[in-house]
Amino acid sequence: MASNRIPSLDGLRAVAILMVLVSHLSEAPAFITLPSEAPNLLGDTGVRVFFVLSGFLITTLLITEHARTGRVDIFRFYVRRCFRIFPAFYLYLGVLLVLSVSGWITLRSGDLAKAALYVVDYFPWNSTSNFVRHIWSLSVEEQFYLIWPVTICVLGLRRAKRVALASIVISPVWRIAVLHWFPVFNLTLPRRFDCISDALATGCLLACLHPFLATLDPYRRMLQSRWMHVLPIAVLLAAAASFHPHIYYGFLESVMNLGIALYMHYCIFHPPRILNIAMVRWLGLMSYSIYLWQQLFCAPNEGLIRLAWYAAVPLTLGAASLSYYLVEHPMQRLGHRLTARIPARETQVVFR
Repeated sequence: MASNRIPSLDGLRAVAILMVLVSHLSEAPAFITLPSEAPNLLGDTGVRVFFVLSGFLITTLLITEHARTGRVDIFRFYVRRCFRIFPAFYLYLGVLLVLSVSGWITLRSGDLAKAALYVVDYFPWNSTSNFVRHIWSLSVEEQFYLIWPVTICVLGLRRAKRVALASIVISPVWRIAVLHWFPVFNLTLPRRFDCISDALATGCLLACLHPFLATLDPYRRMLQSRWMHVLPIAVLLAAAASFHPHIYYGFLESVMNLGIALYMHYCIFHPPRILNIAMVRWLGLMSYSIYLWQQLFCAPNEGLIRLAWYAAVPLTLGAASLSYYLVEHPMQRLGHRLTARIPARETQVVFR
């Protein structure tokens, strides 16, 4: 989950992680009773928000670096990503291994290998324990990190925009094709990268078009409309139609991606005050660590007593805080210091 410092988008990340937490706490003792479909609706939509944000932020990062230096060093980019993502992630897997060996939790065969290789999204939901199921979304993002920056470097920004647009157009068709003609893939259809990449591509395309859209008066006026406040509700209503797979996979997922992207752009130009509250921004800053560790305490798991929500939440925030302040943030800073010392390389993006 990319972490460019755009304050209102930190707030939007906080909203997304809260949606995931509520989804996973829905079965916790003493938690409020939600309608039967609400947990999945909130969790899936929260993850989709993260996808669109990641596409936008990573592309913005690459464009900004090119604007500042006239080039993009892809090697340095990947070094920074490794220091940003891997330390906290593999710490979490290490803790799972220790808890498993100690008999505190039960992992399934291959859990740690699937997670460590970032391929959880290509395995059926019930083939892994709940301790690593959430890594499907991190697997999707890691596959995106491997593909998209290289696409920009090889093809240039103009052609890469066409690739993003092609993904947005082709993905719904591919989902319907999988639904009808590749039943062996149906169990992974909602999560596999090739079926959900259009969410990331929507964010990428928005970042590419941002300089143009920012100068387009009709678009700016649309973002100032009061109807933008209704957009999050419309996205949730679209998510509620997931019971009809043909409509959902073929049309409504694309509508959700577009709605999230538009609201995200609205938040950049006209940030709601609530998204800039210090506590909300802090939650957004911590969202990656919270997402990693919440599965240990908030989601139904094998081998742990089901914690009440008022115990699960502080334990999650405590573990996430330790992970962020002792591992994630220091390692991210170390990555930036190391890349500053790496000699400039010739790999560059050609923006044509």
